[in-house]
Amino acid sequence: MHRKGRGLFLAVIGLLAVGLLMQSPGGAVTLEDKVNEFELKNGMKFLVVERHEAPVAFFAIVFNVGSANEKPNVTGISHLLEHMMFKGTTMMGTNNYKKEIPYIEKTDELGEKTIHLRKEMGEWRFEIFKEFSKTILNKFTEAEKEEVGTDKYKQNKLLVEKINALEKLPPELTERKHLLQDEGKDFLQMYLEYEAAWGEIARLQEEQRANYIVNNELWETYMNNGSRMLNAGTSSDFTVYYV
Repeated sequence: MHRKGRGLFLAVIGLLAVGLLMQSPGGAVTLEDKVNEFELKNGMKFLVVERHEAPVAFFAIVFNVGSANEKPNVTGISHLLEHMMFKGTTMMGTNNYKKEIPYIEKTDELGEKTIHLRKEMGEWRFEIFKEFSKTILNKFTEAEKEEVGTDKYKQNKLLVEKINALEKLPPELTERKHLLQDEGKDFLQMYLEYEAAWGEIARLQEEQRANYIVNNELWETYMNNGSRMLNAGTSSDFTVYYV
């Protein structure tokens, strides 16, 4: 949705050759002379250059925002949003957006939980626990590996169960001061909550993907109607989508 001051405009350019800028038989014609500009009531600006030599059009949607508008701790957000906008809208890329909302909200909630738990543990504890969990994963039996497959939810569920079932933790954990517990906080249990949350995120996303997400609908809509070269990019000063 356009908001005034955001500088959103659509440049529809039939500019397919450098010859547009060169002198024509009728005299010198500049690119500026060929540009027609108009604006819709919602503030969207159009810049149009017509060429009738071939039934081809080039479209570029440009947003007046880029990495220059970012700030510390949110660097890369322009590029992230550029990719996310390809995924769809409330009408495209989904067969029932309203039913997707609970999945999105729960996934966000669990994501915030993992961020909080990781901060609470401290990065040094997290790295140690992560390495320890890899040793547990590597000890899965062949039957367990076959049962888990590529299912992140099943993997993390079994991982948490196995660590909780251990009668004794290895010395590299128990002998490290303040690693497992400090000031009444059980950091290993925090880590297990972290892994369980990521497993649940994976389960929710897989269920959402299977039931509601329509893959590549935006891309296929363009391609099935004769379009090519659908892509996008970000720069310091703008984000552009073109086809």
